[in-house]
Amino acid sequence: MSHTIALFALLGGAGCAGRWMRVGELNAELRDRYPRDYRVTFRGDSAVVLLDAVARNDSLVEVPSDETGRARPGPPRAVALADVVRLETWQQGGERVAGGVSLGLVAALVAAIAIIATSLGGGGS
Repeated sequence: MSHTIALFALLGGAGCAGRWMRVGELNAELRDRYPRDYRVTFRGDSAVVLLDAVARNDSLVEVPSDETGRARPGPPRAVALADVVRLETWQQGGERVAGGVSLGLVAALVAAIAIIATSLGGGGS
């Protein structure tokens, strides 16, 4: 039972993996494409996280939550890119998720082999 809990904790921790990656400039790949989460830092070190935002003209604009299906408190927000000192986007960290899932599957296989070996060894005495 404790092995199962540990396996679920490992897989859950791997599923939360991700990191903020700094964006130098909003190139054509990021402009007017699918919405992303951005962490925006302004002068004076104040920061805000924009959920499901896209770059339009000279601003970062949140897409209305009914378009993405992601609930967000309050109306969509926008910030002028001229006021931004640092811009970061959230990267899911797929390599870490894949590694966590692979490690979890290997651990489950080892646990299954250990359970089978224990049951076969204990049945003969």
